[in-house]
Amino acid sequence: MKRFLPTSSGPLRKDVRASDCAKGASAALRDDLSPPELHLWLRIKRARQLGYPFRRQHPLGPYIADFYCHRARLVIEVDGAHHLTNVEHDHARDRWMVENGLVVVRFTAIEVGRDPDAAAATCLRIARERCLEVGGGGDVH
Repeated sequence: MKRFLPTSSGPLRKDVRASDCAKGASAALRDDLSPPELHLWLRIKRARQLGYPFRRQHPLGPYIADFYCHRARLVIEVDGAHHLTNVEHDHARDRWMVENGLVVVRFTAIEVGRDPDAAAATCLRIARERCLEVGGGGDVH
C-alpha cells in the first residue's frame, strides 16, 4: 500500500468538480469493476452504516477515482497490471489529487486479492483518521 498526503501549503478544497468527460466515463466504469475492485467494494460500501460513505468510480476533476469518501477527502485506488504501463498518468493524477487536498491510498490488485478484508479495514481506518483531521468527526454511531 502507498499513501500520498495533501500538501500542507494549500487549503483543503471543499469541492472538486468533475469534468463532463470524467462524469460520462465514470458511469460506464461502475458496471465494469475488476475482481479485486469488486471484492474491496463489497466490503467498503458497508462503511456507509458507520458514517463513511464511499462512492465507486467517482469523477474528480479530469480523473476518476476507483473509490472516494468525500467526508474523509480520501481516494482509494486498486492498481492492476495496466498501471505498470501508465506510471506517468498515475503520478500526474496523484499529484492533482494531493494538490486539491485529497489523500490517495493505492493498493495493488494482488494485495486486495490476497486479503480484501485487511485492505477494507485499512480503508476504514484511514477514513476515520482523515475525518478527524478535516473536521468531519471520527466515530459515528
